[in-house]
Amino acid sequence: MGYMATVPGSVQRSFRLSRSTSSLLDQFAKSTNESRNALADRLLGQALRTERHPLIRFRTGAAGRNEPYLVGTRLKVRQVMETVRGHDADIDQTASSLGIASATVRAAVAYYAEFTEEVDADADWSAEVEADERHRWEREQAAIAKLALDHHYPSSIAPALRDHGHDAVAAIERGWQAEEDEDLLEFCASEGRSLLTNNVADFAIIARRWRSEGRSHLGLIFTSDSTLPRTHHASGRYIDALNGLLLANPGDHDLVDQIRWL
Repeated sequence: MGYMATVPGSVQRSFRLSRSTSSLLDQFAKSTNESRNALADRLLGQALRTERHPLIRFRTGAAGRNEPYLVGTRLKVRQVMETVRGHDADIDQTASSLGIASATVRAAVAYYAEFTEEVDADADWSAEVEADERHRWEREQAAIAKLALDHHYPSSIAPALRDHGHDAVAAIERGWQAEEDEDLLEFCASEGRSLLTNNVADFAIIARRWRSEGRSHLGLIFTSDSTLPRTHHASGRYIDALNGLLLANPGDHDLVDQIRWL
C-alpha cells in the first residue's frame, strides 16, 4: 500500500539481476506476501525516491500502509505538510513547532512538491480511517446501559428491572421471540442493547465471527442453568444480579463487544 497504490499503470522493462539479488527478492517476497514484480517495483521506487531525497525513508505501519517519513523522526511527510499549511507555509515556524531543523522541513516540502499525488493519497486514506474510527467511538459513547432479555427467561424480570430505572425489554415484548439468533443480536445492536441469553453455544460463535469481521455488538450476558436456573423462583436472583451489572456500567461503553457471565 502507500505510494504504490497511486501508480497509474505499468511499463514493461527487462532487467538482469545478480543471482544473490534474485534470491533475496524471492525470500523477501515470501515474507511480505507480495508478488516479485510488486515487491521489485515498490523497492525500486522507494530507492529512487530516497536517492533523490536523502532525508526521506519509508516505513510500513501497523495498518499496512507504506509511507514516507523524515529520517530520524516519527514524522510522516503528510503530517509535516499539514503543519506547514497550519502555519501558512512558514518553514521556520513549522520547524519550531515540530522541534526539528528548518532544513528538515524543507526536505519534506521538496518531497511533497515532487510526489504531491502520492502524499495526498496517503492523507486521504488517513482521513478516511480517522473518520471510521471516530464514528466507531461515537457509536460506543452513545451506548447506554440498555438490556434485552432472550425469550427463555421469566417474563417478570424485565418489568422489575424497569422499576429499578433501567431500560430493559424482553424479546417477547418487542415481537422478537421468533427471530434467528443473529437477527436478534443485530436488533439489539441497532438499539444499543446488551443481550441476556442462555444460548451460549450459538452466540459465542456469532460474537467471535463478528469480531473477526470488525462488527460490534453491545455486550452479551450469558447464564447457565447449572448455576442460575431460569425459573420464577430464581427471578429475584436475576433481578439483583442484573441490577448490579447495569449500575456498574451506567451509560458508558464498558459492555461493547464484551461477554459477561451472571
